[in-house]
Order: sequence, then structure tokens, then C-alpha cells
Amino acid sequence: MRNELDKLSIGRAKTSGDESKEWKARIALAETALKNCAAIADYVRKVSKSVANEIDERSKMVAQTLEEAKKTKNLKTLHEWYRTDLAPLFNKVEQEEHLVSNMRRRKA
Repeated sequence: MRNELDKLSIGRAKTSGDESKEWKARIALAETALKNCAAIADYVRKVSKSVANEIDERSKMVAQTLEEAKKTKNLKTLHEWYRTDLAPLFNKVEQEEHLVSNMRRRKA
């Protein structure tokens, strides 16, 4: 996933000045963040299916609101989505991953 983010950052630099390409790069970055949440949910699922299912459900809701933001092609709307939808989801996912990681280390 890290490589995808690096590629997107490089792509972002190459698209500077072209609003259409910049919008597509921002959307690709948002979608990559959601993929990262799904990957972490898979990791969490090894310990807690219920928590992983909760992450999956929240991710689906956030993905739906991203679809709505995509339709607007409005940067302010996308920034609002990042702030109000993606950031809280990502914080929750990181917390759960951290807890699972600590539990697994203690067992080992």
C-alpha cells in the first residue's frame, strides 16, 4: 500500500496545474486510503471478526459518501469528506490495528 501512496504523490506532482488530473489523483488517494482500511480489517479479523465487520461497515458508509463527493467535483466537498468521514474512520482503524498488534505480541 505504501508504494501506491508514493506513486500517487509522484503522480500528483506531475499533474500540478491540470485540475482534472489533480481531481483524479485526489480521488485515487482517497480510494487507496479506503483500501488500506480494508487491509487492516483483514488483519484485525484474525483476532476479532466483530471488530473487523464493524470496520468493514464503516468503510462502506465512508465509501458511499466518497461517491457522493465524486459527483460534485468540488474540492471543498472532498476536503470536508476527508475531515468528517475518512479521518474518523482511519483513526478508528489505526486504534484497532494497534490493539490487535499488541495482543498478538503479548501472546507470542
